[in-house]
Amino acid sequence: MDRVFIEGLEVDTVIGVYDWERG
Repeated sequence: MDRVFIEGLEVDTVIGVYDWERG
């Protein structure tokens, strides 16, 4: 469960950085 949670955070971070670079 912790592993899935951490992977979810990594995905959110990547998406956030991607949107920030595009914006």
